Amino acid sequence: MSEMVAKLDVSARPFRYSTEWSLNGVRTAGSVGRHGGSSENKYWQNGISARTVCDGAMPILCEKRLGVIGGGNLVAKEAMFLILYGSRGAV
Repeated sequence: MSEMVAKLDVSARPFRYSTEWSLNGVRTAGSVGRHGGSSENKYWQNGISARTVCDGAMPILCEKRLGVIGGGNLVAKEAMFLILYGSRGAV
């Protein structure tokens, strides 16, 4: 996974930034927590979803770089699961 800051707004606090990612699949764990980014809406159910266990082992994602967004023990467990299928995992 690679990430670059594409836009930075320092006109008000808290600062806001937008990033561009190079990643084949992103999964959120636990309850569905949409983050609302334009890329998330564009790729929802086409590489981005909320079902780590179900989607992580899909043939289209095997041996790809995969990531999990979230926090807590459940996210750590989901990321460990993805490592079994992807070439690399990121939290």
